[in-house]
Amino acid sequence: MGRKGPPGAGRSWPAGYPLGWGHVTFPARFLPSWRRFQGSALTRPFQVLLVDDNPADLLLAQEVFSEYEGALTVTTCSSGRDALDRLRSPGTRPDVVILDVNMPVMGGFEVLQAIKDDPALVCIPVVMLSTSSHPGDVARAYTLHASSYMVKSSSFQAFMDQVDAFVTFWRESRTPSWPERAAT
Repeated sequence: MGRKGPPGAGRSWPAGYPLGWGHVTFPARFLPSWRRFQGSALTRPFQVLLVDDNPADLLLAQEVFSEYEGALTVTTCSSGRDALDRLRSPGTRPDVVILDVNMPVMGGFEVLQAIKDDPALVCIPVVMLSTSSHPGDVARAYTLHASSYMVKSSSFQAFMDQVDAFVTFWRESRTPSWPERAAT
């Protein structure tokens, strides 16, 4: 996986999406702005459930989210059915779900519909993630009450910027003593 270099040196990733496989090193100036979360009075890490059937996309997202270690926790599921099982099982629920639109067996829109139809899950924000910017897909997501729709960037740096913006928005939208969402 990724490794941290000396301070200011950047970070190296095995890149499999969208740049092809190989190691790519990015200067430190391109890394997420961790300092804005240091000294925060938040009482617990922000919890994200990431649902995507593509192992390379999951790996990439986990690597980018790892820059926020300590500030947030990312749990992954590789299918819609697994995500619903996790959401409905006892324990802590995520603060937000990032849900891939295009998945086999149970697609993202079906999962979103199931979440919003379940009284125990309806209040969990869901961010749809897709390579499609087709207006029909975007409209369908919002019709099903998605909290937002994010089009996957075609470059690694742009994807890092998307994740940084996502984390910033959702962490700053939360109060310092945000309660955990426990399954009942």
